[in-house]
Amino acid sequence: MNDAKRISLATEIDRSSLNELDYLLCRNVEVYCANEEDVQGNTQHEGNCENVVVGQVGLRCIHCSLSPFATAKYATLFPMSIIHIGADLRMMAKWHFSRCSMSPSKLRKEMERVLSVIETKDRREERYDSMRSLNDFCSSVVAKRFNL
Repeated sequence: MNDAKRISLATEIDRSSLNELDYLLCRNVEVYCANEEDVQGNTQHEGNCENVVVGQVGLRCIHCSLSPFATAKYATLFPMSIIHIGADLRMMAKWHFSRCSMSPSKLRKEMERVLSVIETKDRREERYDSMRSLNDFCSSVVAKRFNL
């Protein structure tokens, strides 16, 4: 995994395996390996920053990750393990994409629309099933695809 080849978490064939929100997220987030700059904290990221080591797998927004003009928080996250990828993706959905000035406005609007539908519904069981489905996708498909 290097910066020259940017690969999102999901491909077109994964569309049927994920709900609308998770597919949007996975198409707009890439996997990468932390470098020395990440370890030194020169990159704006949230979460377990103090524990980041060179080579650690991270998630980042494909739209702003390499831009010096990006300012939105939660653009880069370092999940503690594979089972935390789903929660970190949902955090990016809620706190990053609505504020990411580098992502297309169409994507920001679509993300906001889908999130508002989810948040207005009081379907805890449905949200639980959705998160379980995202975690299953990450721990099986994503883990195999990226040799995690």
